[in-house]
Amino acid sequence: MSHPIEAHDNLYYFAHESLFCFGNESKFRINCVWLITWTKFENFLTLCILINALNIASTNYSERMTGIPQSGFVPIFKGYLD
Repeated sequence: MSHPIEAHDNLYYFAHESLFCFGNESKFRINCVWLITWTKFENFLTLCILINALNIASTNYSERMTGIPQSGFVPIFKGYLD
């Protein structure tokens, strides 16, 4: 049975070793578990993914098809960026 790791007033059970070298008592592993179980970190990652998706959706890729340089954003957003 693996030793539980406490983070944010909860107990989390993971494998006894991570990458065959970080045991449950490792300070590095305890800090990583604390970070990945922190709700604000999850919200931050979700925000980064949404910003990246909006960036990809608003990028004009027509230059790749025509070879003619175009502006970086779809014209629909042009009024908001001026």
